[in-house]
Amino acid sequence: MYRIGIDVGGTFTDAVAIDDRTGDLVGIVKVPTTHHHEKGVSEGIRNALCRLMETCKIAPEQVAFIAHGTTQATNALLEGDVDPVAVIGCGEGLGAARIRQETTFKELSLGAGNRIKVISFFLKGFDENTCRSIMGEIVGLGIKTVVAASAYSVDDPQVENSIRSLAEEAGLFCTRTCDMSGLYGLRTRTQTAVINACILPKMMETVSYMADSVAQTGISKPLMIMRSDGGVMSADEVQRRPIQTILSGPAAGVAGILMHENTSEGIFLETGGTSTDISVIHNGQVINRWACIGEHNTYIRSLDIHTIGVAGGSMVRLEDGRLACGPRSAHIAGLEYLCFAKGIHVHELEPYTFSRGSDCAQYFAVRDRITGTEYALTLTCLANYGGYIGPNDFSHGSADQAKAGVKLLAEYVHKSTDEVLGEVFGYAADCVRSVIGTMEENNSLGGVTLPLIGGGGGSPSLLPAVAGILGREYRYCRDPIAISPIGVGLAMIREVCERTIQSPTMEELEKLKAEAVQGAIRAGAVRDTVQVIMESEPQRGIVRAVATGLADHRNRKSHTFPLEESQIEDIIKKQEKDFRHGESMMDSNGSFWLCRVEHRQKNPFMEFFCRKKPSVYVLAYDGTLRLYRQSGVYGKTTAGRAVKSMEKLLEEYSEYGDMGEKLPQVWVAAGERLIDYSMIRRREELLELLAFEMKEYGDQDTVFIVLGI
Repeated sequence: MYRIGIDVGGTFTDAVAIDDRTGDLVGIVKVPTTHHHEKGVSEGIRNALCRLMETCKIAPEQVAFIAHGTTQATNALLEGDVDPVAVIGCGEGLGAARIRQETTFKELSLGAGNRIKVISFFLKGFDENTCRSIMGEIVGLGIKTVVAASAYSVDDPQVENSIRSLAEEAGLFCTRTCDMSGLYGLRTRTQTAVINACILPKMMETVSYMADSVAQTGISKPLMIMRSDGGVMSADEVQRRPIQTILSGPAAGVAGILMHENTSEGIFLETGGTSTDISVIHNGQVINRWACIGEHNTYIRSLDIHTIGVAGGSMVRLEDGRLACGPRSAHIAGLEYLCFAKGIHVHELEPYTFSRGSDCAQYFAVRDRITGTEYALTLTCLANYGGYIGPNDFSHGSADQAKAGVKLLAEYVHKSTDEVLGEVFGYAADCVRSVIGTMEENNSLGGVTLPLIGGGGGSPSLLPAVAGILGREYRYCRDPIAISPIGVGLAMIREVCERTIQSPTMEELEKLKAEAVQGAIRAGAVRDTVQVIMESEPQRGIVRAVATGLADHRNRKSHTFPLEESQIEDIIKKQEKDFRHGESMMDSNGSFWLCRVEHRQKNPFMEFFCRKKPSVYVLAYDGTLRLYRQSGVYGKTTAGRAVKSMEKLLEEYSEYGDMGEKLPQVWVAAGERLIDYSMIRRREELLELLAFEMKEYGDQDTVFIVLGI
């Protein structure tokens, strides 16, 4: 059986086949993206699928899972290809004026001069006849989508349900604010719903075309779509909440590196032709955040990925007497890369510069005097000239043609070729350094220097040179060219439910968990594969249930193989020079390995006075590092005694001061789950959540409690 992942890019649509048992890449095909076809990019998806199945000899019934990473919602917002939206707010009593204010918009800016046109209506108390009259007015204005907005609909959606029923009766699409999030904050919920509604008609059409394209190949499995947070959801669910896909393109690559090679630590740079997506992977996870669209906060969870306009196709530019590159790419300028050109007359090239639109920078290009053909000097050209790209790399081109272009540039700006390379790659390194610095600070890495990991076809054009300038180790991920479609093919179904609850009761936690499970099932997951992790942000009063599951009954461990204790020791020895067999402690529950490494001072005299605290490692059964604490302890207990064991550890390791009790950071390894309680600051809340989670396990099941001290 096979898993198929599809990623639609600006130039190519990639499709991969993955062995469902081993997780190995079986085949990859690239076909042109069909932007201008009457059915849009879905025709390219069908072409890619047919070629992939033919090349890999895959029958339709052998497809166990198929998913697609889409940029359609992102592109619609970036290009302003959106529908106008009508908002119907509803409130009564003393709070009516405030509710009217929070649900009234004239427009929402999307940046770059693009806007969503919004027409707002308000009901002072819900009245069916008045609402029906408003629907008629909306239809008369040619508007297709409505947002239903009422205060506290996350607790009681009755008013929003009534507005939706009347909208559908009038033939309109409708988004309820309570569908966007379970959090309080009517203004942000309504903004999120407006953005969802403005792309709803086009996304419903696009997803329908995509599903039809898959069905034409004979594949019976339902098409899944990548979400912004790295999970997938069913095509039917996307037609209800397309906003969940707005950042699914960058999320696919991150999902690939996390699941295809189980990366636990590193800074991932996925480089294409126009941009590079940068994300920090720490303890086997990428931080999640609320997406910001244009100038507006939303309640959509997305992976924390930063994009810079520096990549393989970035053109060299001259600005204020200094060389740089990007954001304009050869693809956008409509020029071929100089190093990839065929039939070029190297000795008949002449330099010229140009600028476009409001961009005052002068971009450098060359022209063949004989044919008149123009070529771009890109970062890939400079990397080929500088020897950074090997003959087997995807970005490999003619070093001689690149050399001719670099020499012409050097003469044009009165610099040496080494100075040209230094300035251009130095600019690229500065762009990367700025983003990395911010992300490392946001991830609280505490001075840890993570290696750079490259993926994407343009990675060799950027990574080696930048890593050298930044003084960082680097490597390429496994199957770097196909990492995005691989991430799509391996992704799990995901649903996130959030509530604003200051001190949640067991009943409230159970209700939130059940809602997340039902959401995952509605998104296409099989019930007995769904697992839920409860998260808490006490400073914001937010409780979150994250449900993940599979679209079939595939064994979760089928892609990886457990390691023996000696192999785990070898992995830790590479990290810890102080590791000594017999002095360090190792434990396992069948899903995780835990290791405590004792440290000794080199000077025996100092050992007596300054004994170092031990380090703690938590590794998955296949050797993937899931958690590392430079200074930490762990305790082994059972699910039945977990709360009492936690109380004992907190008594020993909590600190007390003028602000009261300060808890250590806490993680719990139970079954196949590593539960993160590190954000919780109140003992009572921590113990309540732990007691709730332990109800899923037998009293004698092994549980580990890890403390960062």
